[in-house]
Amino acid sequence: MLNYLLHSLGLSADAIFYPEKVADDPELDELVRLFHVYDERKHKIVLSLVNSLVDSREAIIEE
Repeated sequence: MLNYLLHSLGLSADAIFYPEKVADDPELDELVRLFHVYDERKHKIVLSLVNSLVDSREAIIEE
């Protein structure tokens, strides 16, 4: 029941059980909330995009 309620509201159980780990960053909260409502295909797209951003940043740092 709690899982259904949290999922319906787009909330993470971490906010309830681990409040010290929750970042006070509205943009990160929005990103996590949106990620939870995406399907598996969109998860793969988002992860691929983030990995590409990290790789490109690492390439710039190495130059």
